[in-house]
Amino acid sequence: MSGATVLFVALAYLRAMPGAPEGAGYWTAGYGLWVLRLASYLFSGHIEPQLFSFVAECLQVAAALLLLCGTLRFTGREVPPLLLTNCMVLVTVWAAFTTFIVDDFLLRSIPLYGIAGGALIVAGATILRSSHEQSVAAARLIGVALVAWGLHKLDYPWLRPVEWFAPIGFLLSQFLAMTAAVGLLLVTAGRLRDMATLAEQRHEESREHVATLNQLLQISLGSGSLKDQLSAALDTIFAAPWLALEPSGGIFQVEDRELRLIVHRNIPPALLTTCAKVAFDRCLGGHAAARQNVVHAAHVDERHEDGFEGMGPHGHYAVPIVSGGQTQGVLILYLPDGRERSEPEVDHLRAVADVLAGMIVRKRAEAAAERSRSRLVQAQRIARVGSWENDLSSGASIWSDEQFHILGYRPGEVEARTDAFLARVHPDDVDIVLAALRAAEHDDSFAVEHRIVHPDGTVLYVSQVAEVVRDEAGRALRMIGTCQDVTEDKAAEQALMQAKQAAETANRAKSSFLATMSHELRTPLNAVIGFAQLLEQDRFGPVGYEKYKEYVGHIRESGEHLLAVINDILDLSRVEAGQAALNDSDVDLADLVRRTTGLMEAKLRSGHLQLVLRLPEGLPLLRADERAIKQVLLNLLANAVKFTEPGGEITVEVKLDEDVLDLAVGDTGIGIAPADQDRIFEPFVQVESELNRRFEGTGLGLPLVRSLIELHGGAISLESSPDRGTRVSVRFPPNRLLLADPPALAEAKRAR
Repeated sequence: MSGATVLFVALAYLRAMPGAPEGAGYWTAGYGLWVLRLASYLFSGHIEPQLFSFVAECLQVAAALLLLCGTLRFTGREVPPLLLTNCMVLVTVWAAFTTFIVDDFLLRSIPLYGIAGGALIVAGATILRSSHEQSVAAARLIGVALVAWGLHKLDYPWLRPVEWFAPIGFLLSQFLAMTAAVGLLLVTAGRLRDMATLAEQRHEESREHVATLNQLLQISLGSGSLKDQLSAALDTIFAAPWLALEPSGGIFQVEDRELRLIVHRNIPPALLTTCAKVAFDRCLGGHAAARQNVVHAAHVDERHEDGFEGMGPHGHYAVPIVSGGQTQGVLILYLPDGRERSEPEVDHLRAVADVLAGMIVRKRAEAAAERSRSRLVQAQRIARVGSWENDLSSGASIWSDEQFHILGYRPGEVEARTDAFLARVHPDDVDIVLAALRAAEHDDSFAVEHRIVHPDGTVLYVSQVAEVVRDEAGRALRMIGTCQDVTEDKAAEQALMQAKQAAETANRAKSSFLATMSHELRTPLNAVIGFAQLLEQDRFGPVGYEKYKEYVGHIRESGEHLLAVINDILDLSRVEAGQAALNDSDVDLADLVRRTTGLMEAKLRSGHLQLVLRLPEGLPLLRADERAIKQVLLNLLANAVKFTEPGGEITVEVKLDEDVLDLAVGDTGIGIAPADQDRIFEPFVQVESELNRRFEGTGLGLPLVRSLIELHGGAISLESSPDRGTRVSVRFPPNRLLLADPPALAEAKRAR
């Protein structure tokens, strides 16, 4: 009894240990029931014989079934819980029926002992047949003991009536049970020992694996090129003791959705050309890159698409190098032919690939940062813009290379500090710069222009712009800014200012000259025109020859045209020189339009043109220079008549639009191309066309119109389409309108 209890406790202890074999729980439960059955003999004198027999036989059958279940789990087989439960229920029902109702020993014991014995025999045979445990002596001991125990259970119903068998049978049963229990203890302990050994091996492999990863991390933190780092990493992988590899393989890097071989070891020369570039989804490496899964091959198979004749037998690991969901490359390792996939190795290789991915991504980022830095340095050099950052508490600064150059230092020649900067500021500008720096600490930014003096005496003009960075409490921490060399801009600005002054002087001289010359020309010209008119009117008597009178008419017309040109030149020069003064008066614009268009009646009739006036009643008076407005209207009408073919129409319209008075002259003439519409407001510019070549002109009309309208504070606009006509509008601002008569103004607005 005590020995059985010790065995049960030992089994329970081993079952509770980590790594206990599958089935140990069933074994422990089975021997627990066996111990409970033995303990029931201590109370047999106090229990009804029928109840004692029922309990004892149910316990022994249940123990045998649990031992069978444990053996099945130990050998890797599944145990259906429902089947076990049904068997237990069936045994209990049968035992109760044959004990309390029928009370027939053989009818009860033969099936029950048959089930118990059969279960033990099957359990023993299963262990003996298990290939995994046949070489273990303890397992053979268990198998033999369980089979013998089962046979003993089978013969028990037949030998129990024999008087001498009862004590011998009991002892034999206990001996076989304890022998099987000892065997189970040995097997369980052996399995735990194996598990401990395996755990130790895995711990050692894990330690070696961590050491390999540490070596790879050290390599990745080095300063060598990516190719050098990958080459060193490949050697480290081949030297790893936990990997059973052939000393051959390589590392591919992804470029433009293609694998490119970067470093390799002992790859056959025939493969170096074909494997220099591998497309995604081609060969083992391409499949690994495309699917981002480790690809294993135990032998050369159809997936070796880039093989060659005479290629030796081998296997492969193709490990994708992935970062952020993007394939960065593939690690290719050769395996001995027939080497099966090992999940621990695959897990370790994935970790190795993660380190390689970090290596590749970091080196690519460094290369991109270096390219960006180079571009920034080049851009700063081209733009002559330096950048700087200043720690306000310590005075320490960070300067770009161009900042050093602008200040007249070689990069790294001096420590970047505020005092080194101030040493280059022009003495007359130091106070300005210091004041700007102090103000920036409160205003968060500053912009200042000052001079820099180089050691060779060269003076540069620079423009500084900066912002202040503050902490959460609002304290100024540092200042970040730029410094641009604007010396050339200053020189260009000075040259431009001088050129502008010279141009203004020349323009004033031109205007003065034109005004003087126009006056000198106009005086004799008026005399010529006057005498021509007298001759036409026969004031001094008949000319005598009719042809002379025609010649006198030509002289008068040419003189009047020349006088108009001179007047336009004089007026335009006065406006440009700022000498024009307006003689404002209250002008009835509608009346002025009627009077002015009347002056054009002869030309309208001779050109067979129709005039349309749109002059609403009640227009407000216009505060303007009447002579200037008349001149504007005459110029616009002259252009309309000049460029409109016979049968066309000329429209003059005045309207009040949102307190702005609009005077528009439109025609159905040749129109103006969009490309020429801005040019025609420039002095002496005429747009080339077949029609305007037939008429004289100076190109001063529209420029003078614009100048006179702008002198009134108004604006001019033009709408034109080739072959459809032109409409020129001049708009007078509200301050030029006399709106003292609200009813009249309302009437004018309604007339729109």
